[in-house]
Amino acid sequence: MSKVISTFFLISILIPSGLFTQTADLPLNHRLYHYIDRLDIEGRFDEAVHTDTKPYSRTYLSELFQRADLSGASKLDQEWFGLNRISGDDQMVMQKEPSKGLFRHLYTNQRDFFSLKKEKLQLFINPTLYLNTGVDVHDMTASGVSETLIKYRNTRGVRVRGSLFEKLGFFTEISENQVKYPQFVKNYEENLDVLWGESFVKEFDQETGNPGYDYFNARGYITYSPVKELRFKLGKDRVFWGNGYQSLLLSDQSADFFFLNFNLRLWKFEYTTVYAQLTDYVRNKPDSYGIYPKKYAVFHQLFYKPKKWLSVGLFESVVYSPTLPGGVRNFELEYLNPLIFYRSVEQSLGSPDNSLLGFSRKLNFLQRFQYY
Repeated sequence: MSKVISTFFLISILIPSGLFTQTADLPLNHRLYHYIDRLDIEGRFDEAVHTDTKPYSRTYLSELFQRADLSGASKLDQEWFGLNRISGDDQMVMQKEPSKGLFRHLYTNQRDFFSLKKEKLQLFINPTLYLNTGVDVHDMTASGVSETLIKYRNTRGVRVRGSLFEKLGFFTEISENQVKYPQFVKNYEENLDVLWGESFVKEFDQETGNPGYDYFNARGYITYSPVKELRFKLGKDRVFWGNGYQSLLLSDQSADFFFLNFNLRLWKFEYTTVYAQLTDYVRNKPDSYGIYPKKYAVFHQLFYKPKKWLSVGLFESVVYSPTLPGGVRNFELEYLNPLIFYRSVEQSLGSPDNSLLGFSRKLNFLQRFQYY
């Protein structure tokens, strides 16, 4: 699979590109996503926003905000300026004169710890620090005796992103974490033997009856757009497909996974495909067992947005193992075809793969409600 992806990406990068800046995505669960949903429901954009597919690229958000109709919405107008500064790199000059920043080199754009903007290079670096603490009171015994335990999170890291030659975007984030979760999270981990959103995890303070988790997290990817309407993304990250906080299609509750994604926006259509490699992180796996078990998955969905208040979509996926009782199977090349139904491919191969077909629709009405 890696050779196929490498060849595919090499061919795409040779295609001529226009002069528009390519950059990274807005991280999932950012507060701006709620604001975009609200503007979409109120009909402030000139087209339906595909809130079914996240994360959004910063380039797309910047273009979307520039076309937003905020007339007669003074409070939203004020909030828009602040949040557009958060999302867009080409909209950073909001003041008449650039800020002198801190020590003349830090926070010069009033947003990033360190920023560098040259003709063919944009670079943004931000440290991340997340510290909190609290108490968890719960029943420890059948007799109902309660116990109060200290819980906390200690996360330190750095986030780096930017663009090269107005064509390539890049993003990387690393963090070191020590966490003591509330009891309901620990129960989840004990039942499923996995900590949601994370891969390799070590426990500490087990003998105290108040154990914690220590893990190192790293993610990163590169993006490329041969033309403005087409965007490729290759790397390790999370994806969320669907509306609401949880999804039946593709959720971001799992650990980061390696994938190749391409997204095409043309007229009133949007088409997205993801080729993914999934990993089963087996707790306390001996080294003699080899690497973690792998699976492959392919997802694609087509959206049609006839009105700015209406969007309909067709979703399809297949998940399959690289090994079968008869031997090693590896990556299935026929699933690289993004334009046919995977169910027909799965049947023609005679495979036991898991396929899923779904339909989605989103309707905004009265500038206050959304039905999906």
